[in-house]
Amino acid sequence: MKKILKILVYTTLLILLSFFLILIRLQVVLTYDINLQKKHMDNLEELYEDEAFEAVDENSFYDFLITEDLKMNEIQYLASHNSYKKRGLALGHFFVGLGSSKEEAQAMNYENKLLTDQLKQGIRSFEFDVRKRNDTFMLTHVPLVDNSSVAPNLKLALEEVKLFSDYNPNHLPIIILLEVKDDWMMLDPSLDHIGSTDLFELDQMIDDIFSNKLIVPSTVMHDSLTLRDSIQTHGWPNLQDVLGKVMFVLHAGSFVEPYVSLDPTLSSLHIFPSVYSDQVDESYAAFVIENNPFSDIIPTLVSNHFMIRTRIDTELSFDDATRLAGIQSGAQILTSDFSIARKDLSQQQIFYLDSSYTLRKRD
Repeated sequence: MKKILKILVYTTLLILLSFFLILIRLQVVLTYDINLQKKHMDNLEELYEDEAFEAVDENSFYDFLITEDLKMNEIQYLASHNSYKKRGLALGHFFVGLGSSKEEAQAMNYENKLLTDQLKQGIRSFEFDVRKRNDTFMLTHVPLVDNSSVAPNLKLALEEVKLFSDYNPNHLPIIILLEVKDDWMMLDPSLDHIGSTDLFELDQMIDDIFSNKLIVPSTVMHDSLTLRDSIQTHGWPNLQDVLGKVMFVLHAGSFVEPYVSLDPTLSSLHIFPSVYSDQVDESYAAFVIENNPFSDIIPTLVSNHFMIRTRIDTELSFDDATRLAGIQSGAQILTSDFSIARKDLSQQQIFYLDSSYTLRKRD
């Protein structure tokens, strides 16, 4: 009996030790990615300072004329989904499969290129999942089990976009969707809850980095009109007036109200709050999240000058009907897992909006 008990104790300890080592292995991934990101930033600075540097040919990404009356909401973007994501460890995906489903684990099995490489190949709209960890804003998908990232530190990620913008000053406006997250926090005790103070810090960090390169709510608002009334009455800025600029959008959800409460007039804020399609009566409604491209409400909202983000494929699966529905809906941000942003796809698997273009004029 004592021998059996001893074996059970040793087996339990071995299992616990193995599990502990697995957790350390999964955490090390993030540290490794941060070090890679810092080296990447050093390399970028050298690249841009090199006399042989050449700006990208922005005209190669679209086939329309930027006329005096073309508004920024009258073009469509092919946007990358989870733009920062690396494939991560199979071990982490294994745990996702155990805890959730094999299908969900499989849907994590992809990775995107470095942000600069995405920009150089015509991606002008990103999606960033923002978490706060040890008082630092981070870009990670699911804590611990799928936390590998090409740009884990948000501040460095923003500085990377800023560098590209500085050295390619004629780019079409870059739109970055920020989805602040507080799910799965039990997987990583280093994660912090995000409140109003943190949202203010995020807002100020964006202003500090981009400054006069930003398209902000006050850019669009007129006189004493709300943001919603401003776009309804005056529309969005002309596209030619916002070349070389960057726009940030806070994903609809529980963090929008505390962010808006920082300044209900929005006049001092630097991020556009977004709403879901059933919240368009809000005074700050201008950017709408409607991820069903077949929704009848999208064309109506587009005709009323709202900017819409929708998905044109999901869970690493696609069909032509869904893609066509997204394009024909008129939604401006068409988020895809099958764009040129993907690192692990062949050229034959990559989807474009028109021919080989990542941007198009809305029909």
